[in-house]
Amino acid sequence: MTTTVLDPAGLGRAVADVESRAETCKVRLRRLWRSQAAGFAVTLPAGICPPVLAQQWPN
Repeated sequence: MTTTVLDPAGLGRAVADVESRAETCKVRLRRLWRSQAAGFAVTLPAGICPPVLAQQWPN
């Protein structure tokens, strides 16, 4: 899972949201420490959120 925020102040809220959704779906996540570039690269083919859809998501 890769998530992006436009404002660093929203990072905590984004992390909490992702972790909550993962727990609900019984998906186990592990944070990357000092490996963000590799982690980002392996999630690239996982999905796309076009700008049109991104505008519909609640902030």
